Amino acid sequence: GTLTNSGAISGGYSGIYNNGTISTLTNSGTISGDVTGIYNLKFTGGSTSGNTTVGTIGTLSNSGTISGGSAAIYNSAGTIGTLTNNGAISGGRTGIYNTGTIGTLTNSGAISGGTTGIHNNYGTIGTLTNNGAISGTYGIANTGSITLLNNAGAISGGDSGINNNGTIGTLTNSGTISGASYAIYNGYMSTIGTLTNSGAISGSNYAIYNGYASTISTLTNSSTI
Repeated sequence: GTLTNSGAISGGYSGIYNNGTISTLTNSGTISGDVTGIYNLKFTGGSTSGNTTVGTIGTLSNSGTISGGSAAIYNSAGTIGTLTNNGAISGGRTGIYNTGTIGTLTNSGAISGGTTGIHNNYGTIGTLTNNGAISGTYGIANTGSITLLNNAGAISGGDSGINNNGTIGTLTNSGTISGASYAIYNGYMSTIGTLTNSGAISGSNYAIYNGYASTISTLTNSSTI
């Protein structure tokens, strides 16, 4: 079905909890929860039922405000086809926390978290495009897989702009990526296939840090690092 909010939705735990299917979720108002604003999850029943249901949101569009005390949007082993933000997504710890699958994530607004703007924690993101602002102690933290990360906006971190301990297939920057310690951190045994910069990449200690046994297959710079 379709869920459209132009008012206010709030909950003691979650503003919206989904373990079923929502075809289209559109928010131009406010969605908030003491823990999560939107909680989309996979659930497996007890030993007697053993049934597994995967929370699925086809399209999630935000031009309002989504907030949570811990995470604004928590995709817990669920599936989100397309997530588009033109508003504000902010969490006490994480703006968007993903342990499931997000097909396409596009930000033209602001995504922020006290710890991480976007945390892909052993999840999968097909295409992540940023034309706005993503910020946190870590702007983007990845321990899973991101096929394409395209930044034309600003990604910033109190520690790292992009902290990769997983796999990023292609990372393209025509905007700014910055961090107080690292702009781009590619940790132990992590992989970035292709890194192309035509914007600005800057870190107080390291602009690009490629750790032990890690790989950046191709690095092309036509601007400032």
